[in-house]
Amino acid sequence: MDSLSDLNSMLDFSRSIELLRDGFRVRGEHTILVRFVDVREIVAFKLDLLVTDLICVGFNCEGLDEAVELDEDTPGFDALMDVVHTRFDVASEWRCQMMFPAFQTKQTTLWKASEDDLPTEISSGSAI
Repeated sequence: MDSLSDLNSMLDFSRSIELLRDGFRVRGEHTILVRFVDVREIVAFKLDLLVTDLICVGFNCEGLDEAVELDEDTPGFDALMDVVHTRFDVASEWRCQMMFPAFQTKQTTLWKASEDDLPTEISSGSAI
């Protein structure tokens, strides 16, 4: 997140998260579809908003130019994180660890695709 407009965009209170069988959809000013198979990295970060902190998660995905960033106040966030904990084997303690120390920005990688997780390409000469 590089600017105040990025923060305002992320804090779009009309946004909501809809869980799908194979991913999730973020509805708001723009609708974004994320398929779990396209996720390459999941990062958690905390923003210091002076009087409170905001815990956020970013999904870096194949085919998207920018990370899909969501905050803990977005409706559907907790349900999505329950799926992320299971689907990507992310320990649920990450959220408590992000809270402290208070009023300091913080970032950590929750999950990153390994070579085994990436789809393999079929060369043009291979038989299917």
